[in-house]
Amino acid sequence: MTTHLICCRRLEWLSADQLVSYHTLSLLHKVRRSGEPEELAAGLATVAEARGRDRDVVTRQDHLLHVPRCRTEMGRRRFQCRGPAAYNALPPDLPRLPPHLFGCRLRRHLREDSETGKLQHVSLHEFHHDSRVRCLAWSGETNLAEVPRCLKFAAAGADHCVRVYVHTGPTEGGSLEVHPLVGHTDYINDLSFGGPDGDTLASVGDDLTCRLWNAADFTPLACIASDGPCMSVCWHAEEQYQLLVAAASGTVTFYNTETRAPVSALHTGVTGLAGADWSPLDSLRVATVHDSRLVTLDVSRLSKPETDQEVHHGGGQKVRFSRTAKQHVATCSLTQVKVTQLGVHQAPLAEDLMAVGGISWHSVLPYLLAGSDRKLVVWRVALI
Repeated sequence: MTTHLICCRRLEWLSADQLVSYHTLSLLHKVRRSGEPEELAAGLATVAEARGRDRDVVTRQDHLLHVPRCRTEMGRRRFQCRGPAAYNALPPDLPRLPPHLFGCRLRRHLREDSETGKLQHVSLHEFHHDSRVRCLAWSGETNLAEVPRCLKFAAAGADHCVRVYVHTGPTEGGSLEVHPLVGHTDYINDLSFGGPDGDTLASVGDDLTCRLWNAADFTPLACIASDGPCMSVCWHAEEQYQLLVAAASGTVTFYNTETRAPVSALHTGVTGLAGADWSPLDSLRVATVHDSRLVTLDVSRLSKPETDQEVHHGGGQKVRFSRTAKQHVATCSLTQVKVTQLGVHQAPLAEDLMAVGGISWHSVLPYLLAGSDRKLVVWRVALI
């Protein structure tokens, strides 16, 4: 008799618990799309419908499914309770898919969710830096899916110098080039690749300047003066010449890098700005973090902040918008990582760590990464 060992993960099978979730969510998606069977559709309602259509107050949660309150565990297992709760936790793009695509994407989502805590990684190359690294930025030229492979990123050191690393070729060996960019006279606080074709590198620092570099031939392009130490810089997600520069004074200035002139400016009303970010999913929204507060701004309304709330007791350091859910904003202090969902009082994530060096969102998945005490911590963050 021959025994065959089959790897379920390779065949992409789902576990028993995942199958229950898959069939529950598939049925609920079908009911929401077709309204049949009517007995199930009658028990499902959105938050707006459950509150009453005549209510004037509109919130960001109106489109979510209403989860009835239940006091018993048996009641929580009912389809009308378990289904909407699981459906609301899905990534925002999944419920909008037609039924024939929903099933495939749901399977992939459940498999990715089950692999949380079992992240596998491969070391590609070890890079050495001459001084303590203060910030990093990846170039859009980085590509590991095609041959030849290319790793390109910029690192700012404590020696006030920006170095651009370019590694091409196979993982073992290959060619490594290091290009120093000298010009800053004080600590560099942030870096960002962007501009036409992604070939422009912007850097800001305590020397009251924002400097632009040609990332193709590694030459300086321009130096833009500021009225205070510059803490953050980022590019518009679609307009290739629009650049955001945030100063410690609380002023956020938007520049046209083609004309080297400021376009507009916002003031948060709070000094001690430590970081800022421009939402890649909503170009009208900017977030800034101060000593202990998170402030969001609407670019179309220059009058006052959109929201202002306490996030950290130890002082915020970085802020990053999610690349998959525009309501999620991640912030970090020296010892804590927190995700704020705009419009919701409850935080989807709040974790205390030994030491936090920085945070970053995955580009296509709802994963948040944080560097902490020589290790990388990864969370999957779902909408509440």
